Amino acid sequence: MVPRERFTFLMAQGPQAVSLDEAALLVAAEEYPTLNIPAYQERLDEIARALTDRVAGELEPLRLAHVLSDHLFGHLGFRGNVGDYYDPRNSFLNEVLDRRVGIPITLSIVYVAVGTRLGLPLAGVSFPGHFIVAYRATPHPFFLDAFNQGRPLSESDFRLLALEQFGPGTDLDPGLLRLATAHEVVARLLRNLKHIYITREDFPRAIRCSERILLVTQMVEERRDLGLLHARAGQVREALPYLERYLTEAPEAPDHARIQAHLIRLQLQVRRLN
Repeated sequence: MVPRERFTFLMAQGPQAVSLDEAALLVAAEEYPTLNIPAYQERLDEIARALTDRVAGELEPLRLAHVLSDHLFGHLGFRGNVGDYYDPRNSFLNEVLDRRVGIPITLSIVYVAVGTRLGLPLAGVSFPGHFIVAYRATPHPFFLDAFNQGRPLSESDFRLLALEQFGPGTDLDPGLLRLATAHEVVARLLRNLKHIYITREDFPRAIRCSERILLVTQMVEERRDLGLLHARAGQVREALPYLERYLTEAPEAPDHARIQAHLIRLQLQVRRLN
């Protein structure tokens, strides 16, 4: 099965049935067509096996998290890529495992993938601007920053992150710490890549990201974005149905008039080409 077909099948499953590390590797597989996904999953298995004895019998959640963080970031040397944050390779899980550098979301995926193999109750949290990991300890869950060596995060850390994202006077909404589903994590990963490719004006790759986002979420804004990307790539005919559907499905959207005017210009271009 080719990567896009497998990705489509996987994203059609319920959240509990989706292997997050497989989904992330399938995102990478469109860029690396010969990618051996089982081999990279085995590498995650090996990392977890190396920790089996160290976590056996340990019950304290903070100590368990420390063992995992120490191994990944201390012993193996995984780290946040602060020098070249927007390198696309930071978003491909195979590259993160090979190079041991990444961004918050991919390092969190590694952290969760290894931790869950060890039976730790970990999940991702799609906090605005900085993806993090939740350790669902009872009765006191806590949060970890995989981009910064698995550092535990305090309420003041979250308030600072919220301030950076939303500006002064922002209250910390508890909903921002909601656990993310596998589908939400994959959608965010693809949006990161889409943004990078748009910035580089690499529209074919941005289109492929947008197509896959629509396999994960049916948000009307994603349909609009795909239409606009086709237009920027000079694929005017391909752009029309996406923009037409967006206008139909989002009649009250703030940008409705702007997109409608853009659609009319594109339709005129197509008529001149006929």
